[in-house]
Amino acid sequence: MVGEFPKLSETFVLDEIKEHVRNRVDVTVISLRRANVRNLAYANMAGMDLDVIDVLTKRRWAYLLELIGLGALSMLAKPVLWRVVLGHGYGSMVERMTILALAYRLRDIERAGRIDILHCHFGRQGRYAAVLRHLGILRARIVTTFHGFDISSTIARRGRHHYAELFAHGDLFLPISDYWAHSLRELGCDPGRIVVHHMGSNAARQATRSSGHRKRLSFALSPSVDLSKRRAIHIRCERWHCCARAVRTYHSCSTLSGTGR
Repeated sequence: MVGEFPKLSETFVLDEIKEHVRNRVDVTVISLRRANVRNLAYANMAGMDLDVIDVLTKRRWAYLLELIGLGALSMLAKPVLWRVVLGHGYGSMVERMTILALAYRLRDIERAGRIDILHCHFGRQGRYAAVLRHLGILRARIVTTFHGFDISSTIARRGRHHYAELFAHGDLFLPISDYWAHSLRELGCDPGRIVVHHMGSNAARQATRSSGHRKRLSFALSPSVDLSKRRAIHIRCERWHCCARAVRTYHSCSTLSGTGR
């Protein structure tokens, strides 16, 4: 489950799906919002026969009307969902209505027996799923991948107990680095349910070739650098240092951004 699919800035989601399909895993993508039809990310799905279920299909004002309509239908079908609207700790009203809309779609999906594991990318989606698990709407196991900002800036805004319900009802947590695994433990997540799962390209599948040239060349490298820890700037510096040894002249002009947190 993702916030929007496909999304050009989240190619790692599609890469993961391709791996599942390659290993003959039956995959259904649940997207909270339907992607714009002009989204360039659709080109990355060429040749894929993928089942995508959009929880919310409309845009702009129609989106709000659909959100309210699905929320009302959910509460009529499952009175226990009134707690999402009237209770505390469920977030903003838009977040509450999104949980209700998700409950409405999941009812049909689970009825068809199509979910064994609900893999949520980003903590927000995992939190939505945990609420429905707690209320008895969702039976599938919940796996949540944390990518970085959903632990750093989200916690800074929402507080250390923001994921308490997810930690209580989630089955497996997949931070993308040891750094974020440590952060999850600090927030109170059960260490026994944390497994670091790195995101990125599978280097073993990348074809390499030699240019055949032995001549030492000069080149200039002008990277744009985000100083946040999740961008692994120290690894980049090590690689640049190795490159600098292999050439006669090396110039680096970096554009820096980020807070360095």
